[in-house]
Amino acid sequence: MRYFRSFALFLFILWLTGCVSSGEYKARLADIEALKGDKLKLEDTLKAKDAELTTLKSEKAKLEEELAAKDKENKALNEKIAALEKDIKDREAEKKALEEKHAKLEKDYNELVTENSNLRKTLSSSKDELTKNVTELQGKVKEKETRISLLEEDVLSKSGQIATLKDEAAKNKEQMAALNSKIKEKEEQKAVLEKQLAEKDEQIKALKTELASKDLAITDLKNEIRALSTDRAKVLEEKEKAIAELKKTHDKLVVELSEEIKKGEIEVTQLRDKLTLQMVEKILFDSGSAEIKGSGKKVLDRVAEILKKVKDRQIRIEGHTDNKPIGPKIAKKFPTNWELSTARATNVVRYLKEKGGIDPKYLSAVGFAEYKPIDTNDTEEGRAKNRRIEIVLIPIELEATKVPASTN
Repeated sequence: MRYFRSFALFLFILWLTGCVSSGEYKARLADIEALKGDKLKLEDTLKAKDAELTTLKSEKAKLEEELAAKDKENKALNEKIAALEKDIKDREAEKKALEEKHAKLEKDYNELVTENSNLRKTLSSSKDELTKNVTELQGKVKEKETRISLLEEDVLSKSGQIATLKDEAAKNKEQMAALNSKIKEKEEQKAVLEKQLAEKDEQIKALKTELASKDLAITDLKNEIRALSTDRAKVLEEKEKAIAELKKTHDKLVVELSEEIKKGEIEVTQLRDKLTLQMVEKILFDSGSAEIKGSGKKVLDRVAEILKKVKDRQIRIEGHTDNKPIGPKIAKKFPTNWELSTARATNVVRYLKEKGGIDPKYLSAVGFAEYKPIDTNDTEEGRAKNRRIEIVLIPIELEATKVPASTN
């Protein structure tokens, strides 16, 4: 800028001295102003290029950071970026060359200033020499204009290259946008998968907790089973012992009542832990009566002598009849076979307790009337078997859970 001002001042002096015509002076001033405008434009262009280069460098850094995770997919893009970096370096070299040219122009300007100073000193001494110098200066100006024109053409060429670079950068941005979209899509898919994985982990954790609970429950059950197995073994052992003792009682009754058994009046049976002593009616009672006969008492005494030693059984006395209705003579006392069967069972219980000495807590009486026959009621022989008293020995716990038909 100082060069152009000095040169304008120099022309003004030439005009004043008459060495340069007014038209030439104005033309030179116009050329100088044009050169100044071109220089300003060139400087603005260089600043813009610097800003664009800075922007390109920033975008390049971002691209390098974002493309680091996509090396395989973006190999071709990296190669383009490398090419861009090379072009940028070339542009920077060109810029440096321009700056060097600009420095040279500044140097030339300084030289012109020096020359102008010398001209001022020698202006008064020789107009011819000044005219010669002006001519030389005009030649130099033309030379400089030619050089500036060449520089402008070079700048235009560089501008085209920069536009090409901008287009490539825009394409790179589009590719980066596409890549970012893909990355975002992958990240969303990853988030969905991570959520599903978290849900599966929660389900697995819940299942593991449930499994651990089940394992504890299984362990508890196994312990209970072992305990029950031990208890069952003990119970079975005790039961076998009780059955063995019941067998002894059975054998004693069979021996003691062998005569009655032979006559078919009494029957002794054992089914595992249940012992049944079956006595027909005629041994204990007269027909239609609930009073125990003398001969029946003798039989009960013999039975009581054996049964009073039994301490682990419930002794249940069951009264049974046939299906013949109660006659009018005893209907007031026994309206139905229920009352008759129950009265007979109750009287046997009382006798075993009062005369036989059996602990009453083991005794119970049940009347079944005609509803549990052991033979047909269509014949006299069958009805005689159905009219009976049964003394049943069963485990105490079974008796506790059993609901009799009629008890006293």
